Amino acid sequence: MVFQVLFFLVNTIRFRAEQFYRRADLRRAVMYNPFNWRYNFMIGNVYLRLGQYETAKAYYRVVLALAPNYFDAASNMALVLAREGQVEKARVIYEKILEMWPRHQEARRDLAVIQNYMERRNNHGN
Repeated sequence: MVFQVLFFLVNTIRFRAEQFYRRADLRRAVMYNPFNWRYNFMIGNVYLRLGQYETAKAYYRVVLALAPNYFDAASNMALVLAREGQVEKARVIYEKILEMWPRHQEARRDLAVIQNYMERRNNHGN
């Protein structure tokens, strides 16, 4: 049991350190080339994983301004909004993604989860 706890702690510390260095490297890359939507997307993903949703949304906004048809950025933006409790806004984004790219499986799955959540919330309120 002690070994498992130590293993967990070491892995958590290692993950945080990797995220810190990845974030620093990506910030530096964005500084040198702010119009590279891929760098902005990757650093947005780092902040999403760290739970820093406002910062992640800022990077996803940049990506969507530079590459408006990059559906993964729109999907991640919707995910952030859903995690913040803005499920209606997230639903609208997922529906737009599926209008333009009906085969986007992640958006389809997440939209179904949001719709189920909204149905349960509405049924519970009645």
